[in-house]
Amino acid sequence: MSIDQQKNLQNLKNELSPEYFFDQVNLEIEPKIIAENWNYSQEYDVVKHMEALLRNLPYSLIREQDSNKIVAFELVFQTGMQFHQFCFPEYRRQGFGKAIELDQAQKCIKFGLVPYKVVGFHNKHVMASANRSPFWTRWEIDGKPVVLRYIFHSVGKDNI
Repeated sequence: MSIDQQKNLQNLKNELSPEYFFDQVNLEIEPKIIAENWNYSQEYDVVKHMEALLRNLPYSLIREQDSNKIVAFELVFQTGMQFHQFCFPEYRRQGFGKAIELDQAQKCIKFGLVPYKVVGFHNKHVMASANRSPFWTRWEIDGKPVVLRYIFHSVGKDNI
C-alpha cells in the first residue's frame, strides 16, 4: 500500500449497517474459535499463537448486534502482513470481508505498520477485488505479479 493509498484509507469512513458493529475479541474463549477456522491450524497448536497475536497486534472483528455472534475477523502476523481473513458462511457476500480488511488496514497504519496482504491463487474472487481496489497495489516485476511460495515447517513424527 503506497503512502497516498494509506492517506486515502485513513480518510475513509468504514461504517457498518446498524445490525453489526466492530468489536474487541473475548481473549478467554474466542482465540480458540479463530484458530479453529484457520486453514493451517491443524499443522500445530495455534490457539496460544492466535491469543498472542490478538493481545499484541491490531485485528478487526465484526459482531452481529442482536446475537453478539462473531460475523467476520482478520488478524495481522508479526511481520505486518494481514492474514486469516474469515467470514462465517452465513454472512458471506455481504461486504464484511471488505469492511474488516479496510478496518484492519486502518488499524495497522495507526499502529505504525504498512498494510500488505497476500492472496492465494485459488481465491479468484478476492484477487479480482484486490486488483480493483484503490487501496491495494499488486506487486509486479516486469509487468508480472510476484508469486510468493510458503513452506510450513512442522515437528516430525517419532517413526520418521
